Amino acid sequence: MSDEDTKRFGELFPSSRSGIVSKPKETLSLPLWKDIDLVFKDVFGVSEERRDEAIHRYNVLEFLIERYGKNFSKKEIDDAFPILEEKFGSTMPSAISIYRYWRAFKKSDFQLSSLIPKVTAGNTVKNVPEELEPLIQKAIKDYFSAEEQTAASAYLTLETEVSRYNETNNTQYSLFSIQSFRNRLRKHSEYEKIMLRKGKSAADATFRKVGQRPATTRVLERVEADHTRLDLFVIDERHGIPLGRPWLTLLYDTHTKSIIGFYLGFEPPSYLSVSLALENAILPKDYVKESYPSVETVWPCYGLPEHLIVDNGAEFNSVDFKIACKELKIKVKKNPTKKPWLKGSVERYFRTINNRLLSRIPGKSFTNIFERKDYDPLKNAVIDSLLLQEMIHIWIVDMYQNGKNGLESNIPNLSWNDAVNSSIPPRPFKGSRDELKFSLGKNRKVSLDKNGVRLGTTIRYSSVRLARYFGHRTCKNMKSVRVRIKYDPSCLGRVYVLDETKEEFFAVEAIDADYAYSVSEWLHKTCCNYARRYIRKNYNHRDVVTAWRKILDIIDEAFEKTDQNKRRNYLGTTTTTRVQRVKEHTERASSTAKTQQQADKVKSVHNDELDWDIKVNTRGWSIE
Repeated sequence: MSDEDTKRFGELFPSSRSGIVSKPKETLSLPLWKDIDLVFKDVFGVSEERRDEAIHRYNVLEFLIERYGKNFSKKEIDDAFPILEEKFGSTMPSAISIYRYWRAFKKSDFQLSSLIPKVTAGNTVKNVPEELEPLIQKAIKDYFSAEEQTAASAYLTLETEVSRYNETNNTQYSLFSIQSFRNRLRKHSEYEKIMLRKGKSAADATFRKVGQRPATTRVLERVEADHTRLDLFVIDERHGIPLGRPWLTLLYDTHTKSIIGFYLGFEPPSYLSVSLALENAILPKDYVKESYPSVETVWPCYGLPEHLIVDNGAEFNSVDFKIACKELKIKVKKNPTKKPWLKGSVERYFRTINNRLLSRIPGKSFTNIFERKDYDPLKNAVIDSLLLQEMIHIWIVDMYQNGKNGLESNIPNLSWNDAVNSSIPPRPFKGSRDELKFSLGKNRKVSLDKNGVRLGTTIRYSSVRLARYFGHRTCKNMKSVRVRIKYDPSCLGRVYVLDETKEEFFAVEAIDADYAYSVSEWLHKTCCNYARRYIRKNYNHRDVVTAWRKILDIIDEAFEKTDQNKRRNYLGTTTTTRVQRVKEHTERASSTAKTQQQADKVKSVHNDELDWDIKVNTRGWSIE
């Protein structure tokens, strides 16, 4: 071994003679006897019906707040009740109930979880027999469908149908009064009336959304969100793993033309990129000076957007995204399909990034990096992810935010400061960073067993409280149970498990916390995929077959050393069975290897199609 190799070996395995002092590794994990003391209330902690009712109550209160402000009385609710009925239909609660919801919502500092209905038995007695309900609904539909029909004539027709039903089925059902019938008719909104008379298309055309993009009067009143894939390939700064072309998600304030937040990631547009861009936009940018000393100026933009303008991508239609925006009181508006010019500000900025910032960087013209089997990240001069993050920050903070536009009519930072000083300041987020990350977390249902919960099949989570919760939920045969979790896709160090009994989420740390805290969901997928490719590349099936042949030769020699009569007693049926099993495994493994090699020649695996189910031992991994 050369001196250089000896030195490198000593760095990996320090000893007293190597001259390198071995230091204990600093761990991010808590002691084994401690749990993370974090619990959160969330609308995902209750059933879907109760969650929908809480959102419905929030929508009603939101309408009243827009109409009367944050101080309104029951009398004002009574005045607005006809409008509420037309807007929300027959599912409207009473005025006094709405007032109770408002007091609870205001007392909780406008938390969505305060609108979750309590579980009560209630009045289970129905005023109308279930058998008559189809007849009533048909009478209501006929009333709205027919021309010049009165409520009295519709009620008379209903009475006739009920009488005929009683004669046919030998029952004695009685019908409610005509006043109750009129009350049912009043509960239908104008939209439902037109839909029953002329059809859904006519109703949609009557109440269609019209108008152009409104003018803004303050910062964060209208924020546009969009994604683009940068024309640049990036490698991991520490391990040289090719990461591909990154996606850039931007949030753009149309009032001041400022970039208020972004996220640079490597997976296609998803809830991960949207949530991290929102987190970056909402919180103050104190991290910039510490993480990127080369940035000269201040990035003053932060706060909660009022209206978030998005396209029709799947990431903006997810339940996680909709609930998170409700929690943060952000109104989401969809841009019409096939009309990108209505969201042209952020589109123009993407063209500027690709044409001006990235045009001279090596690696801009590459195609999919994982399809190039001869790709060498050291030979090809491509930029690493940390340098790209620094470049994007310098470009946004020092160049774009402090630069003038082509018409010399706007400087984003100057416009932001002037708008904040002259009008309503942006809404700050009052909670902690952990609370914001929890609100923006992803939801998933996973299996809980005695070993804890897993993300995929590779990262396992366990704690004392989780083990006891499993003990309360499982049955005698210790079968696994399904539980809901929330987790931050940018850091897999911990997950939050729903305690359905207490209707709260509690934190559970990963068993291999050092690895889990150092990877995002996407990077973990990439590491698993990279490890699988590395194993396949370095695996030689012939060496394994040679080793099995040596084992078989040793067994055959043992047969030859004994005579024919003692052979069975010496080795026994167990040994001979094992010999046959070895042969079967050898033949089966050889056949499987040939099949896999043929499949690998035909099928080309895309870098985005990552296998979550490969079992990879992550202990000892560290992505710093």
